Amino acid sequence: MPDDRPSRYTENGRVVYRASALGSCPKVLVAGALGMTPEPFPGWLLEKFAQGVEGEPVVLDQLRRDGWDIYGEQHECVLRFGSKIIVRGHLDALGVPPWDRQERVVEVKCVSPDYAVEIRRALPPLYHWQMAVYRHVMGLPVMLMLGVKDDDGKVAYLTEQDNVQVAGLVAVKLRVMQIEQHISDGTWPSCSYRMFPCPFPELCDDEAPEATEDWELEAKLRESLVHVRQ
Repeated sequence: MPDDRPSRYTENGRVVYRASALGSCPKVLVAGALGMTPEPFPGWLLEKFAQGVEGEPVVLDQLRRDGWDIYGEQHECVLRFGSKIIVRGHLDALGVPPWDRQERVVEVKCVSPDYAVEIRRALPPLYHWQMAVYRHVMGLPVMLMLGVKDDDGKVAYLTEQDNVQVAGLVAVKLRVMQIEQHISDGTWPSCSYRMFPCPFPELCDDEAPEATEDWELEAKLRESLVHVRQ
C-alpha cells in the first residue's frame, strides 16, 4: 500500500513517523520536518517502486500455494512514545509457515538477484528500523521474504531471511527522541549512511554524486548497503 505522506508529519496534535521511513538518514528526517523540499525521485526509480508494489501480492499468493496461512494484510501497527509521538506502519502480512506452524510477521520486498544477495549480507537501514517497529508492536519474529525479479521486473522466485535480528525497543525510542531533539533545537545530526538517491544531496556529509543513470542503479544500491557510518 503506497503512502505518499511525508516521512514525519503531524496528525491531531501528534507527531507521526512512517515506519517505512524511520530508517532514513537522520539528517533527511530533520530536513523534511523543517519544511525543506526534497528532490523528486527520477522516473526510472518510480518505475522500480511500482514493480515492488505489484510484486507483493504475487509473493503472498506464492506463499499460499507453498502451504502458508497468510492473513492480516495491511494490518496497522502503531508504536507509541508518550501521548505526542507515534510510529505507524502497515504490515505486508502475518503468516504461519507449514514447517513449524509458528506465526510470523511477513515483510515482502521485491528486488533484483544481486540486491537480494546484498540484503541477506547487510540489511538496509530502511528495512531494519521498519521491521524493528513491527517486531515490537506485534511481539512476533519477522521473516523478510524477497521476491527476486527477472529482467522484466516480474517476480521470478522467492528467497527468505527468517527471524531477522532488529534493534531493541529502547534503541527505536532513542532514535526517535534524538531526531526530535535536533528538530526542536534546529541542529543537524550527522549523516548515518548514503541514501540513494539522497533527497537532500546539498546537505549530505559526502560529496553529492553525479546524476545516476538507470543502468547504474544496482551498483549504487549495493554500495549504499555497505557504506554505513560507524
